[in-house]
Amino acid sequence: MECLRLRVCNLDFDQSWMDIFPVKEGKDRQIMIPGMIRQDLLDQVEAVRKTHTRDLATGYGQVDLSDIVKQSCNGMEKDFALSSPLDLL
Repeated sequence: MECLRLRVCNLDFDQSWMDIFPVKEGKDRQIMIPGMIRQDLLDQVEAVRKTHTRDLATGYGQVDLSDIVKQSCNGMEKDFALSSPLDLL
């Protein structure tokens, strides 16, 4: 189930880590990105980035943030890393 919630901002390709949260019992964890799937994940991120860019150009590709979040996170509603889930299915 955790992989279904994986977002681009949860991946750190430089350090080969991914953050998974929340998992069983509400404990977050950090795991290594297995070498055998690293390139597939990079390819998927690039494909999603292209879709996100195309969506933004047509007026989509953003998330609705509450007013409080909008005040503290100016412009994040269009942030690729936060608004783009990795559709791995």
